[in-house]
Amino acid sequence: MPILGPVTDTEQRYRERASEREGNIIRIDARDIFGISVNTPDLIRERLRRLHADPERVDCLRREGLHFDPQGPGATPGAFPRALERVLNTNDLIGLRFFEQGLRVAQAVGRVHIGGGTGATEGFGTGFLVAPRLLLTNHHVLADAEQARQSKVEFNFQEEASGELQATQCFALAPQEFFLTDRELDYSLVAVVDDGDLDAYGWLPLIEDSGKLLVGEKVNIIQHPNGEPKQLAIRNNQVVDELELFLHYRTDTDPGSSGSPVFNDQWEVVALHHSGVPKRNEQGQVVTSDGRLWQEWMGEQRIAWEANEGVRVSRLVRHIRNQPLPAAAEAMRQKLLAATPPMRPRQSGPVTLPPVVAKQHEPELLQGEVASPLAAGVSATWTIPLQVSVSFGTPTLGASAPVAHSAAAAQISAPVPEPLPETVEEGWGLFGRRGTPAAAAPTPADFKLSSLSSPVFNWPAALSLALASQLAYNPEAEVESQLQAWGFQNCDFVEQDAAQGFVASCSDLVLVCFRGTESTADWLSNLKVIPKAVNELGSSVHAGFWEQFEALRPQLERLISPHRQLPLVVTGHSLGGAIAALAAASWAASSNLRALYTYGQPAVARDRALDQLAEALGGHYHRLVNDSDIVPRVPPGYRHAGNLLHFNSKGSLVRNAAAQEAAFNSAVGGSGVMLSEDELGALQDRLRHQSGPQSQEGFTTLISDHMMPAYLGKIQKQMS
Repeated sequence: MPILGPVTDTEQRYRERASEREGNIIRIDARDIFGISVNTPDLIRERLRRLHADPERVDCLRREGLHFDPQGPGATPGAFPRALERVLNTNDLIGLRFFEQGLRVAQAVGRVHIGGGTGATEGFGTGFLVAPRLLLTNHHVLADAEQARQSKVEFNFQEEASGELQATQCFALAPQEFFLTDRELDYSLVAVVDDGDLDAYGWLPLIEDSGKLLVGEKVNIIQHPNGEPKQLAIRNNQVVDELELFLHYRTDTDPGSSGSPVFNDQWEVVALHHSGVPKRNEQGQVVTSDGRLWQEWMGEQRIAWEANEGVRVSRLVRHIRNQPLPAAAEAMRQKLLAATPPMRPRQSGPVTLPPVVAKQHEPELLQGEVASPLAAGVSATWTIPLQVSVSFGTPTLGASAPVAHSAAAAQISAPVPEPLPETVEEGWGLFGRRGTPAAAAPTPADFKLSSLSSPVFNWPAALSLALASQLAYNPEAEVESQLQAWGFQNCDFVEQDAAQGFVASCSDLVLVCFRGTESTADWLSNLKVIPKAVNELGSSVHAGFWEQFEALRPQLERLISPHRQLPLVVTGHSLGGAIAALAAASWAASSNLRALYTYGQPAVARDRALDQLAEALGGHYHRLVNDSDIVPRVPPGYRHAGNLLHFNSKGSLVRNAAAQEAAFNSAVGGSGVMLSEDELGALQDRLRHQSGPQSQEGFTTLISDHMMPAYLGKIQKQMS
């Protein structure tokens, strides 16, 4: 199914309401949301009542043009509560209590692993507990009871301030006990298997009463976009229209946040997020977030979303209330309708989380998917619209999270200069004993141009080039601006068809960086294994990777040519790493190649080509692989070269190649380091079959270990 197919109904509703919405926005911009027609007098009175504001006094103040000013005369806070100021858009100040409450309700939000026919995870969604054992998500996430039976929900999949993932806990679903679904309202409500720990995450009441929200207010969304760690889009998300069944709001939610709860500023659930409206140009074509023409191969995550749509909670509750149910399920429904979750005490000190233990009912993890490593601190990730981590206290855990074995890699063709132990003791990393306070997550400010002055591997250079590889995914203007801030005088963005990258130079060196694929799942699902003989390399390499390099080559060599005397540094992530390896091999004889660093790179050469590739690159080639990243395991029949630095799930390095391969084979059942053609075919079948309803907002299979933030976090741990 085409990516944009499932959003057709949402887009049609949004276009049909254009005139009403434009009128609403005029009122919103004039700070007159009480004048919006859908905000009826009865609704306004009910909203004021819920905010503990006196309607008559508020009306008097509005007529006089007054609002509370903490710096001058006006109404007192008691007469004009701060919450009402935010409703009227006259004050954006938020107390820390707001974030504390948000952190508390975020515990009930989990990542849904969408199961397939084989029991493997085929995609991700978001869901949240709305009763002691009931999980709410979208119909297009869990379409029927059988799919729900094969799926699971994972709680606490979130980062702490250092970027380290916390311990998680998975629960199976029990649709045989309770399952309701509706295609029009796009919801599914399913029971969760409780082994005694589920109540630790709390639940969010679905309040049927009106008055929770007015058009013009801002909303907050807690979500797992694209299956990523928990994030929150906060207060730049404004409701611009209300329909009978839906809310429309302008927001920065990423594709993949289907099934997320939408909150008002009092952290009451007001809607179930389910769909988006893509931006189009004057010709009606969908555009990307950086203004380019969107194409299907780019995936949903590159679409510029104009607005989003959520299902109104009051309509959900009305529908749930009216469905016939057996007696056992009725008891569970009554707990949802009671809308009174147990009081959760304010957590001012250490927080105790439930012990993380393996559960017999838990479905097997997809190859390459691992449980999150244990990390100190309780936190959530907030998008404001930047990502910020807010931590409260240090948890006491009953048990450690299970950690999967390391994955991926090939042989080390040359030693890393730094002296490292052959193995790493349990409980120790190269950065010290686990539990040592983690360093702050890397930022662009951590880039050090001086670190690139040596051909010898060093961690500051690995971090700097990882930041450059991450930068390559950004829009052209952002790339050029950041490169100049890093100290490069000449910065050029290059693009041809699907291939992109940049060339930057200063008085000391030339940096060439290649961007990876827009969609890992889309790239994997279409990956071919066709080799191509390349005379200048004297070997046979992957045809697709070479063609991507050839597409950019004229632009690249024109930009590099004036600086041939300068040392050349080449880098890239994912597909960009493969192109970087071929580019460096091609230029090695004619340029002063100083270093090649790649991250999560697929293999590029056949067995017999390894010698030529290794000889061309010498000891300049450093290849980093993160734990179970599946991309370095393809294509079948190809092998790696270069100095391998392989992180395990704890961020430690294991130097012995044979031990690495043995550990990996143990983890995946002895199938070998590189995927076979049959294994790749099976993986591609699963990816292609994800084009059903669950792909509405980006439910592609994303291997978290392949993401650049994961690489940056592991490198930073080595430096700390």
